[in-house]
Amino acid sequence: MIEMERATTDTIILAKDLKKYFPVRGGVFSRVVDYVHAVDGVSIDIKKGETFGLVGESGCGKTTFGRTLMRLIEPDGGRIVFNGEDITKIKGKDLAEIRREMQIVFQDPFSSLNPRMTIKKIVGEPLLLNGIKGKDLRERVIDLLALVGLNEEHMNRYPHEFSGGQRQRLCIARAIATNPKFIVLDEPTSALDVSVQAQILNLLIDLQNRLGMGYLMISHDLSVVRHISQRVAVMYLGKIVEKGKTEEIFENPLHPYTKALLSAVPVPDPDRKRNRILLTGDVPSPVNPPSGCRFHPRCPYVKEICKEKEPELKGDERSVACWLY
Repeated sequence: MIEMERATTDTIILAKDLKKYFPVRGGVFSRVVDYVHAVDGVSIDIKKGETFGLVGESGCGKTTFGRTLMRLIEPDGGRIVFNGEDITKIKGKDLAEIRREMQIVFQDPFSSLNPRMTIKKIVGEPLLLNGIKGKDLRERVIDLLALVGLNEEHMNRYPHEFSGGQRQRLCIARAIATNPKFIVLDEPTSALDVSVQAQILNLLIDLQNRLGMGYLMISHDLSVVRHISQRVAVMYLGKIVEKGKTEEIFENPLHPYTKALLSAVPVPDPDRKRNRILLTGDVPSPVNPPSGCRFHPRCPYVKEICKEKEPELKGDERSVACWLY
């Protein structure tokens, strides 16, 4: 029995208390002297056909969490349940079978495409590994390119012959080649022009409506997350500090860190006054995170209990880890 929050039959993937620590080595013998607490006890669930947004400052552990969730990085603690099956410890052929149904779209489309391979080989490689060859492979590649707004004449070109937006379309085509049930979108629009960002986001929404995939949208762009996500989690220094439905988070943020993030979002109205919340101090080191609430050194509402005791993420649909609530 899966003892997790919101563990229902419509859930595609769950993480419970997921942890990932990277060793810090020092001295003559390069011994482990400490650990970077990149992901430190994160729990989320994503429904089938849902887009779940994960936001936070650079370095808070978003990408590490996404890769750990897919088992591209081995977790140091916690559990991962995909489509009702615990995949935390599986290896070899069993893990390869699971990975057909879990894919990732990386931040930089150019560096994630082999410059020496044609588009036919890049998009067709996942199909080839799954036994599709010859005429069937060619037809399937043509269908995938059509799904992302490209056509047959692009098949024999190389990645450098495409624009940034087109390269990201190719990455998406490769990701959906095996008909996955879940895709991690690791800041898929951050390297693109604003006009192209909108096209890629609309493409992702259209593909989700057609194919029913679940998304984990990792981004530091809150406008992107609001446009595409149904639920959002806010991450700070390896932990979730607030999560809930997208509109509730954006219209009524509860955690002081969430309020500060949202106050920095540009508004397309020069006459509208903004109550900008400026945080003091620097982001603490994940090697030696603060005691108690990790946000307390920068929080304008800090109390003594915040320095001594770590708040739990309370609530179900709407959760916040703060002693003010």
